[in-house]
Amino acid sequence: MKKILLPLLFSTFVSSAFCQDKIQQSINQINARFEISKEKPQIYLLGTFHFAGENVDSNRTEFKWRYIMDEPRRVKEIEIVRQSLQRIKPTVICVELNPRWQSELDSLYEEYCKGKKISSQGYEGEISILAFELGKRLGIKRIVAVDAQPMAALRDEKLYTEYEKYASKEDEDSVFNNWNKLYDENQRFSDSLRHHYTTTDFLRLLNHEDYTKKILGRWLIFTRFGTNRYPIGADQFITKYYNRNIRIYSNIQRVITNKGDRVLVIYGNTHMSILRNLFESSPLYKLVPIDKYLR
Repeated sequence: MKKILLPLLFSTFVSSAFCQDKIQQSINQINARFEISKEKPQIYLLGTFHFAGENVDSNRTEFKWRYIMDEPRRVKEIEIVRQSLQRIKPTVICVELNPRWQSELDSLYEEYCKGKKISSQGYEGEISILAFELGKRLGIKRIVAVDAQPMAALRDEKLYTEYEKYASKEDEDSVFNNWNKLYDENQRFSDSLRHHYTTTDFLRLLNHEDYTKKILGRWLIFTRFGTNRYPIGADQFITKYYNRNIRIYSNIQRVITNKGDRVLVIYGNTHMSILRNLFESSPLYKLVPIDKYLR
């Protein structure tokens, strides 16, 4: 029996290895077809928290865990982050701000470059301490607003009303409530890590692929709302969220002007999973892991 089995196992192993090698060759050939130009714009996605957290997160972050930018240790840590990102040498910097505020963004950036401290709400956090400062040091003429809202059809009030009807029924669903509770606990745990970690280490956590997938997972539990004939959970928030991120991706595309561009995108980390997938899948760009610079 052994004399029969051993050759059979060996033959199966060789056949499987050959098949895998053949598949890899095919993948390489397919990849080669899409390498129209080896030089492609490079994309650097930096998922962040709100640095001005004591202002924007006051309703959900416990006071003891809030991030205070002006603390001496944080000032030093932020400078380390800036020096790390400076090594990217971006030619374009994009931020989470609606394009309708671009003119205001331009004015504030111009004032910042002249030495004025920015205190305007919405700009005093990561936009000023990271985007503005990096832009100033690197001689970038403009910081670009690329945020977006979902298409108007998805913001229909009727859809939201219907969603609320189904959501209220789910309040008694123990499975949904257990997951929701777990995500709330995880948010508090993340807030505590932000307090204890250095700023660089916390940004590395926020940009870890496993972490970003878990964050996206929170919104996926809502897709079970509704019925198979009327999947209102899928049609509501998560569809709007995907649509919003595709529009953000589209906006970023329009600010890239040449193959040598190095585009740094500074955005809330909840967007990272979808944006990373879009840029990884696109044949037009090369996505560069940000972690290699966060050291």
